[in-house]
Amino acid sequence: MTTTGREAPSKESWNLDCATTAHICGDLQRFERYTEYTKREEREIHDLAGRKAGKATVHGDVRLILRLPGGRKHEVVVRNVLHVEGAHNLLLQSWLIDQGLHIVPVNGNGIMIYDKSPAKSTGQGRGSLVGVAYQIGGLFQLDVWLDVNVAGKWYRARG
Repeated sequence: MTTTGREAPSKESWNLDCATTAHICGDLQRFERYTEYTKREEREIHDLAGRKAGKATVHGDVRLILRLPGGRKHEVVVRNVLHVEGAHNLLLQSWLIDQGLHIVPVNGNGIMIYDKSPAKSTGQGRGSLVGVAYQIGGLFQLDVWLDVNVAGKWYRARG
């Protein structure tokens, strides 16, 4: 996929973010399970300029199905995701690194994400490909399946 880097990321997309301090999801329906915060536990979320951007009222788990070349897919459950109604979906880039994954730039238009599994080594010091992200609107947007399975058929939207 070739992009100009000027398209705006959609609210359904999952974007890697190196500046956020928490995973954030704007759609409560994406959560597999969640726990509501009490009023006292609710967390205010601020943008980089320090302005209030929303309030996290829920935290929980989101399952992402990452689309790989050749129609393959890789599932990952992201834990401790904050729900901020209407926010863009953000995944901590540092979390990927903490999970032992390698982030490799590709032609300035995207990144490939590899695990460190020696059994499946590519011979280039990295393991199996587990994710792909394209640069869109200045962010790296993960290639994920949004609608997993409807009436036995896979439907996909890049998100």
